Amino acid sequence: MITPDPAPMLPHYSHRAPIALSVSAHNRIGGRRTDDAWMAETWASPRTRVLLVHQGQLVVGPDGTAPVWVSPAEAPRGQRVLLGEYGDEVRFAVLADDVPDGLDVAPLRAHLQTLDPEEAALVLQAVALAQWHRSHRHCPQCGGRLEIAQA
Repeated sequence: MITPDPAPMLPHYSHRAPIALSVSAHNRIGGRRTDDAWMAETWASPRTRVLLVHQGQLVVGPDGTAPVWVSPAEAPRGQRVLLGEYGDEVRFAVLADDVPDGLDVAPLRAHLQTLDPEEAALVLQAVALAQWHRSHRHCPQCGGRLEIAQA
């Protein structure tokens, strides 16, 4: 694959690093979303990492400097969303009902520029899915309540 030189298109962009959100380094493993046994086994693994999202915002540490990734055992109650594989880890997001004690929330925009491109893609996917889940609770055709089938 030929990669075009970004210099002519982006005269104010000073280096050749990928532009944030222009890459997605993780495999979203869509075929696994309906495999209940695999989902349960993966959720139980200490290698699995979970990003916390509350009301469309990132849950961040007490110093407010970075999104919080925890083990499944440390994850609070909330809707689980499979983000995919990243390296040799499986990543989920939990759309947390409450913010855990000692942590805070911050908008994605406040942290996007501090994340490497791969983590930025995962975090953006989590926040986008959280917003979708919050705004699409009912069927647009019949008005019935939607049930999540492939998180």
